Amino acid sequence: MKLAPKLLSAVLMTHCALVFAKGNADTIFYGGPIVTVNAKNEEVQALAVQNGKIVAVGSKDSVVKEWQSNSTKVVDLKGQTLMPGFVEPHVHIVVTSVFEGLGLNLSNFTLPYDTKETLIQKMKAGLKNVPTGGWLFGFGVDPSRTTPFMSELTADDLDKVSTTVPIFIVNQSGHIGYVNHKALELAGVTNKTPNPAGGGIYVKDAKGNLTGKLVEPPTYLPFMAKMPNPTEAQLFGAIQGTMRKMASTGVTTASDMSVGGNFGVDKEIAIYRSIFAKNASPIRVRGYLFSEVLPTGYKTIKPNDGDDKLRFIGVKYITDGSTQGLTAALNQPYSYPKDSKWSGSLNYKDSDIYASMKSYFDQGWQISSHSNG
Repeated sequence: MKLAPKLLSAVLMTHCALVFAKGNADTIFYGGPIVTVNAKNEEVQALAVQNGKIVAVGSKDSVVKEWQSNSTKVVDLKGQTLMPGFVEPHVHIVVTSVFEGLGLNLSNFTLPYDTKETLIQKMKAGLKNVPTGGWLFGFGVDPSRTTPFMSELTADDLDKVSTTVPIFIVNQSGHIGYVNHKALELAGVTNKTPNPAGGGIYVKDAKGNLTGKLVEPPTYLPFMAKMPNPTEAQLFGAIQGTMRKMASTGVTTASDMSVGGNFGVDKEIAIYRSIFAKNASPIRVRGYLFSEVLPTGYKTIKPNDGDDKLRFIGVKYITDGSTQGLTAALNQPYSYPKDSKWSGSLNYKDSDIYASMKSYFDQGWQISSHSNG
Protein backbone atom coordinates (compact mmCIF):
# COMPACT_ATOMS: atom_id res chain seq x y z
CA MET A 1 0.00 0.00 0.00
CA LYS A 2 1.34 3.45 -0.96
CA LEU A 3 0.73 6.58 1.09
CA ALA A 4 -0.15 9.77 -0.74
CA PRO A 5 2.59 12.40 -0.40
CA LYS A 6 0.44 14.74 1.71
CA LEU A 7 -0.58 11.90 4.04
CA LEU A 8 3.04 10.73 4.38
CA SER A 9 4.13 14.28 5.19
CA ALA A 10 1.43 14.55 7.85
CA VAL A 11 2.51 11.25 9.43
CA LEU A 12 6.14 12.37 9.56
CA MET A 13 5.23 15.73 11.08
CA THR A 14 3.11 14.01 13.71
CA HIS A 15 6.00 11.64 14.52
CA CYS A 16 8.42 14.55 14.93
CA ALA A 17 5.97 16.34 17.17
CA LEU A 18 5.68 13.26 19.36
CA VAL A 19 9.47 12.85 19.57
CA PHE A 20 9.94 16.44 20.75
CA ALA A 21 6.56 17.42 22.16
CA LYS A 22 6.46 20.84 23.81
CA GLY A 23 5.22 20.82 27.37
CA ASN A 24 6.81 17.45 28.06
CA ALA A 25 10.51 18.00 28.80
CA ASP A 26 12.21 15.40 30.96
CA THR A 27 14.40 17.98 32.71
CA ILE A 28 14.67 21.75 32.88
CA PHE A 29 17.74 23.49 34.29
CA TYR A 30 17.74 27.07 35.55
CA GLY A 31 19.17 29.24 38.33
CA GLY A 32 22.72 29.74 37.09
CA PRO A 33 24.73 30.76 34.04
CA ILE A 34 24.00 28.39 31.13
CA VAL A 35 26.73 28.61 28.49
CA THR A 36 25.45 27.42 25.12
CA VAL A 37 28.64 27.69 23.02
CA ASN A 38 26.38 28.07 19.99
CA ALA A 39 27.17 30.32 17.02
CA LYS A 40 26.33 33.41 19.09
CA ASN A 41 27.97 32.03 22.25
CA GLU A 42 24.84 32.96 24.16
CA GLU A 43 24.38 32.69 27.90
CA VAL A 44 20.77 31.81 28.73
CA GLN A 45 18.61 31.43 31.82
CA ALA A 46 17.12 27.98 31.22
CA LEU A 47 17.59 24.78 29.23
CA ALA A 48 15.18 21.91 28.53
CA VAL A 49 16.10 18.28 27.80
CA GLN A 50 13.89 15.64 26.24
CA ASN A 51 14.84 12.09 25.26
CA GLY A 52 18.50 12.86 25.90
CA LYS A 53 18.48 15.89 23.58
CA ILE A 54 18.57 19.62 24.31
CA VAL A 55 15.28 20.87 22.90
CA ALA A 56 15.16 24.47 24.12
CA VAL A 57 17.26 27.26 25.58
CA GLY A 58 16.17 30.76 26.49
CA SER A 59 14.62 32.76 29.28
CA LYS A 60 13.37 30.87 32.32
CA ASP A 61 9.80 32.05 31.76
CA SER A 62 9.63 30.93 28.12
CA VAL A 63 11.29 27.55 28.65
CA VAL A 64 9.16 26.70 31.69
CA LYS A 65 5.98 27.86 30.00
CA GLU A 66 6.55 25.87 26.81
CA TRP A 67 8.27 22.74 28.12
CA GLN A 68 7.37 22.01 31.75
CA SER A 69 4.82 19.31 32.58
CA ASN A 70 3.79 17.60 35.79
CA SER A 71 6.48 14.93 35.21
CA THR A 72 9.32 17.32 34.33
CA LYS A 73 12.26 17.30 36.73
CA VAL A 74 13.26 20.89 37.51
CA VAL A 75 16.87 21.45 38.58
CA ASP A 76 17.89 24.67 40.32
CA LEU A 77 21.59 25.21 39.60
CA LYS A 78 21.86 27.52 42.61
CA GLY A 79 24.40 29.72 40.89
CA GLN A 80 26.48 26.91 39.38
CA THR A 81 27.39 27.06 35.70
CA LEU A 82 25.94 24.59 33.19
CA MET A 83 28.02 24.13 30.04
CA PRO A 84 28.88 21.55 27.37
CA GLY A 85 31.02 18.67 28.59
CA PHE A 86 34.79 18.56 28.16
CA VAL A 87 36.43 16.34 25.56
CA GLU A 88 39.61 14.71 26.90
CA PRO A 89 41.68 14.04 23.76
CA HIS A 90 44.51 12.05 25.34
CA VAL A 91 44.25 9.70 28.28
CA HIS A 92 44.91 6.01 28.99
CA ILE A 93 41.73 4.73 30.60
CA VAL A 94 42.59 1.05 31.04
CA VAL A 95 46.20 1.79 32.02
CA THR A 96 45.04 4.39 34.57
CA SER A 97 42.45 1.95 35.92
CA VAL A 98 45.08 -0.74 36.44
CA PHE A 99 47.59 1.65 37.98
CA GLU A 100 45.26 3.63 40.24
CA GLY A 101 42.56 1.05 40.83
CA LEU A 102 44.60 -2.11 41.24
CA GLY A 103 48.23 -1.09 41.87
CA LEU A 104 50.12 0.38 44.83
CA ASN A 105 50.08 4.15 44.41
CA LEU A 106 53.54 5.52 45.17
CA SER A 107 52.87 9.02 43.84
CA ASN A 108 54.01 11.92 45.99
CA PHE A 109 53.41 15.47 44.79
CA THR A 110 53.97 17.29 48.08
CA LEU A 111 56.99 18.04 50.24
CA PRO A 112 58.81 16.36 51.79
CA TYR A 113 59.55 14.12 48.81
CA ASP A 114 60.29 10.44 49.23
CA THR A 115 63.73 8.95 49.55
CA LYS A 116 64.58 5.47 48.36
CA GLU A 117 64.22 4.29 51.94
CA THR A 118 60.70 5.72 52.39
CA LEU A 119 59.68 4.16 49.06
CA ILE A 120 61.05 0.82 50.21
CA GLN A 121 59.05 1.08 53.44
CA LYS A 122 55.85 1.88 51.51
CA MET A 123 56.40 -1.14 49.28
CA LYS A 124 57.09 -3.39 52.28
CA ALA A 125 53.75 -2.25 53.73
CA GLY A 126 52.10 -3.12 50.43
CA LEU A 127 53.32 -6.72 50.56
CA LYS A 128 50.50 -7.63 52.94
CA ASN A 129 48.03 -7.17 50.10
CA VAL A 130 49.86 -9.48 47.71
CA PRO A 131 48.22 -12.94 47.50
CA THR A 132 50.29 -16.11 47.35
CA GLY A 133 51.86 -16.36 43.92
CA GLY A 134 51.11 -12.73 43.19
CA TRP A 135 53.28 -9.77 42.24
CA LEU A 136 53.78 -6.47 44.01
CA PHE A 137 52.78 -4.00 41.33
CA GLY A 138 52.95 -0.24 41.82
CA PHE A 139 53.27 3.03 39.99
CA GLY A 140 54.04 6.68 40.50
CA VAL A 141 57.68 6.81 41.60
CA ASP A 142 59.29 9.94 40.23
CA PRO A 143 63.07 10.47 40.48
CA SER A 144 62.58 14.19 39.84
CA ARG A 145 60.54 14.28 43.06
CA THR A 146 62.83 11.99 45.06
CA THR A 147 65.53 12.98 47.51
CA PRO A 148 68.34 13.12 46.47
CA PHE A 149 67.23 14.52 43.11
CA MET A 150 66.92 11.91 40.32
CA SER A 151 67.44 8.92 42.64
CA GLU A 152 66.25 5.84 40.75
CA LEU A 153 65.26 2.42 42.01
CA THR A 154 67.35 -0.60 41.11
CA ALA A 155 66.83 -4.35 41.35
CA ASP A 156 69.05 -4.32 44.44
CA ASP A 157 66.82 -1.67 46.05
CA LEU A 158 63.70 -3.69 45.30
CA ASP A 159 65.33 -6.84 46.67
CA LYS A 160 65.30 -5.03 50.04
CA VAL A 161 61.52 -5.15 49.79
CA SER A 162 61.44 -8.85 48.86
CA THR A 163 63.61 -11.45 47.17
CA THR A 164 60.76 -13.95 46.89
CA VAL A 165 57.87 -11.78 45.68
CA PRO A 166 58.35 -10.47 42.13
CA ILE A 167 58.12 -6.66 42.01
CA PHE A 168 57.25 -4.44 39.06
CA ILE A 169 57.05 -0.66 39.58
CA VAL A 170 56.19 1.89 36.87
CA ASN A 171 57.65 5.38 36.84
CA GLN A 172 55.25 8.35 36.93
CA SER A 173 56.02 9.02 33.27
CA GLY A 174 54.82 5.56 32.23
CA HIS A 175 57.93 5.20 30.06
CA ILE A 176 60.25 3.64 32.67
CA GLY A 177 59.84 0.62 34.92
CA TYR A 178 61.79 -1.03 37.74
CA VAL A 179 61.91 -4.73 38.67
CA ASN A 180 63.65 -6.88 41.26
CA HIS A 181 65.76 -9.94 40.53
CA LYS A 182 62.86 -12.32 41.17
CA ALA A 183 60.84 -10.59 38.46
CA LEU A 184 63.78 -10.78 36.05
CA GLU A 185 64.06 -14.49 36.77
CA LEU A 186 60.37 -15.23 36.20
CA ALA A 187 60.25 -13.10 33.03
CA GLY A 188 63.33 -14.86 31.65
CA VAL A 189 65.14 -11.57 31.03
CA THR A 190 68.92 -11.98 31.36
CA ASN A 191 72.07 -10.05 30.54
CA LYS A 192 71.98 -11.68 27.09
CA THR A 193 68.35 -10.75 26.32
CA PRO A 194 68.29 -8.39 23.32
CA ASN A 195 66.49 -5.08 23.61
CA PRO A 196 62.99 -5.30 22.11
CA ALA A 197 61.90 -3.33 19.06
CA GLY A 198 60.08 -0.05 19.56
CA GLY A 199 62.76 1.69 21.62
CA GLY A 200 62.92 -0.76 24.50
CA ILE A 201 66.10 -0.88 26.62
CA TYR A 202 66.98 -3.32 29.40
CA VAL A 203 69.41 -1.00 31.18
CA LYS A 204 72.78 -2.46 32.19
CA ASP A 205 75.63 -1.21 34.34
CA ALA A 206 79.26 -0.72 33.25
CA LYS A 207 79.91 -4.45 33.73
CA GLY A 208 77.01 -5.46 31.48
CA ASN A 209 74.70 -6.57 34.30
CA LEU A 210 71.01 -5.70 34.36
CA THR A 211 70.19 -2.88 36.80
CA GLY A 212 66.47 -3.61 36.96
CA LYS A 213 65.55 -0.44 35.06
CA LEU A 214 63.33 -0.82 32.01
CA VAL A 215 62.98 1.86 29.33
CA GLU A 216 59.83 2.05 27.17
CA PRO A 217 56.73 -0.18 27.32
CA PRO A 218 58.03 -2.95 25.00
CA THR A 219 60.35 -3.97 27.86
CA TYR A 220 57.35 -4.39 30.16
CA LEU A 221 55.74 -7.13 28.10
CA PRO A 222 57.74 -10.16 29.40
CA PHE A 223 56.90 -9.15 32.96
CA MET A 224 53.23 -8.41 32.32
CA ALA A 225 52.94 -11.81 30.64
CA LYS A 226 53.90 -13.49 33.92
CA MET A 227 51.75 -11.35 36.21
CA PRO A 228 48.37 -12.81 37.23
CA ASN A 229 45.57 -10.96 35.46
CA PRO A 230 42.87 -9.28 37.56
CA THR A 231 39.46 -10.88 37.53
CA GLU A 232 36.89 -9.52 35.10
CA ALA A 233 34.96 -8.05 38.02
CA GLN A 234 38.08 -6.31 39.39
CA LEU A 235 38.97 -4.85 36.01
CA PHE A 236 35.38 -3.87 35.23
CA GLY A 237 35.12 -2.07 38.57
CA ALA A 238 38.47 -0.31 38.18
CA ILE A 239 37.61 0.97 34.70
CA GLN A 240 34.20 2.15 35.87
CA GLY A 241 35.87 3.97 38.74
CA THR A 242 38.19 5.82 36.36
CA MET A 243 35.27 6.73 34.09
CA ARG A 244 33.23 8.06 37.01
CA LYS A 245 36.16 10.14 38.20
CA MET A 246 36.48 11.67 34.74
CA ALA A 247 32.74 12.33 34.53
CA SER A 248 32.82 14.04 37.94
CA THR A 249 35.21 16.65 36.51
CA GLY A 250 32.94 17.44 33.56
CA VAL A 251 34.50 15.12 30.97
CA THR A 252 31.86 13.60 28.70
CA THR A 253 34.09 12.16 25.95
CA ALA A 254 37.58 10.68 26.33
CA SER A 255 40.09 9.08 24.00
CA ASP A 256 41.85 5.95 25.26
CA MET A 257 45.19 6.17 23.50
CA SER A 258 46.50 2.68 24.26
CA VAL A 259 43.75 0.11 23.78
CA GLY A 260 45.39 -3.28 24.15
CA GLY A 261 48.44 -2.06 26.04
CA ASN A 262 47.72 -4.11 29.15
CA PHE A 263 45.76 -7.21 28.16
CA GLY A 264 45.89 -7.34 24.37
CA VAL A 265 43.80 -5.53 21.78
CA ASP A 266 41.00 -8.06 21.39
CA LYS A 267 40.52 -8.52 25.14
CA GLU A 268 40.38 -4.80 25.87
CA ILE A 269 37.97 -4.21 22.99
CA ALA A 270 35.78 -6.94 24.47
CA ILE A 271 35.97 -5.33 27.92
CA TYR A 272 34.88 -1.97 26.52
CA ARG A 273 32.04 -3.53 24.57
CA SER A 274 30.85 -5.34 27.69
CA ILE A 275 30.85 -2.12 29.73
CA PHE A 276 28.90 -0.21 27.10
CA ALA A 277 26.50 -3.10 26.45
CA LYS A 278 25.54 -2.84 30.12
CA ASN A 279 25.17 0.95 29.78
CA ALA A 280 27.73 1.19 32.57
CA SER A 281 29.87 4.06 31.27
CA PRO A 282 29.06 7.69 32.17
CA ILE A 283 31.25 8.95 29.30
CA ARG A 284 31.76 8.36 25.58
CA VAL A 285 35.03 6.70 24.54
CA ARG A 286 37.07 6.90 21.36
CA GLY A 287 39.67 4.17 21.19
CA TYR A 288 43.14 4.13 19.62
CA LEU A 289 44.72 0.68 19.25
CA PHE A 290 48.21 0.43 20.75
CA SER A 291 50.62 -0.22 17.88
CA GLU A 292 53.20 -2.00 20.07
CA VAL A 293 50.89 -4.97 20.61
CA LEU A 294 48.98 -5.01 17.32
CA PRO A 295 49.55 -8.31 15.49
CA THR A 296 50.99 -7.89 11.99
CA GLY A 297 48.20 -7.38 9.47
CA TYR A 298 45.58 -6.86 12.19
CA LYS A 299 42.12 -6.50 10.65
CA THR A 300 39.80 -7.92 13.33
CA ILE A 301 37.86 -4.67 13.46
CA LYS A 302 37.56 -1.93 10.88
CA PRO A 303 38.24 1.79 11.34
CA ASN A 304 35.35 3.63 13.05
CA ASP A 305 33.86 0.40 14.36
CA GLY A 306 31.23 1.25 16.97
CA ASP A 307 28.62 3.91 17.62
CA ASP A 308 28.20 7.35 19.15
CA LYS A 309 29.09 6.08 22.64
CA LEU A 310 31.99 3.73 21.86
CA ARG A 311 34.03 3.88 18.68
CA PHE A 312 37.51 2.67 17.71
CA ILE A 313 39.06 5.23 15.41
CA GLY A 314 42.86 5.16 15.41
CA VAL A 315 46.24 3.54 15.98
CA LYS A 316 48.70 5.00 18.50
CA TYR A 317 52.50 5.00 18.14
CA ILE A 318 55.14 5.94 20.72
CA THR A 319 58.04 7.57 18.89
CA ASP A 320 60.19 8.51 21.89
CA GLY A 321 60.19 8.60 25.68
CA SER A 322 59.51 11.36 28.21
CA THR A 323 61.39 14.52 29.11
CA GLN A 324 60.59 13.74 32.75
CA GLY A 325 62.48 10.46 32.45
CA LEU A 326 65.26 11.97 30.32
CA THR A 327 64.33 9.64 27.46
CA ALA A 328 62.52 11.95 25.01
CA ALA A 329 64.45 12.61 21.80
CA LEU A 330 65.82 16.18 21.86
CA ASN A 331 67.89 18.24 19.42
CA GLN A 332 70.31 19.21 22.19
CA PRO A 333 71.70 17.20 25.15
CA TYR A 334 69.85 17.25 28.45
CA SER A 335 71.02 19.83 30.98
CA TYR A 336 71.06 17.09 33.63
CA PRO A 337 73.41 15.65 34.61
CA LYS A 338 75.87 18.45 34.08
CA ASP A 339 77.84 18.19 30.82
CA SER A 340 75.61 15.35 29.65
CA LYS A 341 75.92 14.36 26.02
CA TRP A 342 72.67 12.37 26.09
CA SER A 343 69.81 13.80 24.02
CA GLY A 344 67.44 10.84 24.11
CA SER A 345 66.62 8.62 21.16
CA LEU A 346 63.84 7.82 18.74
CA ASN A 347 62.08 4.49 19.06
CA TYR A 348 61.95 3.76 15.32
CA LYS A 349 63.86 4.35 12.14
CA ASP A 350 61.97 6.78 9.91
CA SER A 351 61.44 4.19 7.18
CA ASP A 352 60.11 1.58 9.61
CA ILE A 353 57.56 3.80 11.34
CA TYR A 354 56.44 5.32 8.04
CA ALA A 355 55.78 1.89 6.54
CA SER A 356 53.86 0.75 9.62
CA MET A 357 51.80 3.93 9.93
CA LYS A 358 50.95 3.96 6.22
CA SER A 359 49.61 0.42 6.33
CA TYR A 360 47.00 1.46 8.90
CA PHE A 361 46.40 4.90 7.42
CA ASP A 362 45.55 3.29 4.08
CA GLN A 363 42.91 1.19 5.86
CA GLY A 364 41.26 4.36 7.14
CA TRP A 365 42.66 4.53 10.68
CA GLN A 366 43.60 7.86 12.24
CA ILE A 367 47.26 7.89 13.25
CA SER A 368 48.36 9.30 16.60
CA SER A 369 51.99 9.76 17.58
CA HIS A 370 53.46 10.27 21.05
CA SER A 371 56.35 12.70 20.47
CA ASN A 372 57.64 14.38 23.62
CA GLY A 373 60.90 15.60 22.15
